[in-house]
Amino acid sequence: MRIIFITTVVGILLGLIYWFSRKSSKPLTVNNTCVSCNLCTKACPFDLAPYNAKGTATGFTHSDCLKCEKCVAACPKQSLV
Repeated sequence: MRIIFITTVVGILLGLIYWFSRKSSKPLTVNNTCVSCNLCTKACPFDLAPYNAKGTATGFTHSDCLKCEKCVAACPKQSLV
């Protein structure tokens, strides 16, 4: 019983840390060098489209974005910052 309680508390704490760190991260900025090649969407685990945020003041902010930066690594023009 004690192990279950400790595991539950640790799980809750880790979940809260993840949630707060994810919400406090700054959004991706898409530079004007983006050519809308769609490689960022193909690299995204959720098929999100960061290139649609090109030229917006707020950058790419999507609630499903994990901030894994796979899209950043896939960009041939280094347009995602």
